Amino acid sequence: MLRLSIATYRLPRVIRVGKYYSEIVVALRGITAGSGLATTEMLLIMLRIIKRALKAAPSIIPTLFVDDVSAECTGPDKTVKEQLGKFIKSISDSITASEMELSKKKSVFTANSDKLGKELEETWQDLGIKYQKYVKSLGVGMAAGRRNVRE
Repeated sequence: MLRLSIATYRLPRVIRVGKYYSEIVVALRGITAGSGLATTEMLLIMLRIIKRALKAAPSIIPTLFVDDVSAECTGPDKTVKEQLGKFIKSISDSITASEMELSKKKSVFTANSDKLGKELEETWQDLGIKYQKYVKSLGVGMAAGRRNVRE
């Protein structure tokens, strides 16, 4: 199975954008279309990253859906900032070290107050992680679905 999965990465392919096609190329990084095990492979990579981050911040409750991570933390603002800060920093460092990319478009969070949200956003400013009052999450638990945060 491993040989078959690796072989799918070596297949020549073309890139299509709208009605335009590239010359034949071979992908050098990322998970390419055509790999039947792509989601499993990504999940295995992300599980290692999550386990490492949990060592730094054990009070975080993570949810993982292939390569989408959500993290929940409760407690005083100081604890939330400390634990989420360590967890997110570890996730970001591991993703960068794995030569993957942290999505600036999808990297958002919510908080129980604007004050905490702004403080956390400042902490993650260099990562491009943005505070929003309303978020959409694939996970379960408190952050699932649309959450209306009221002060």
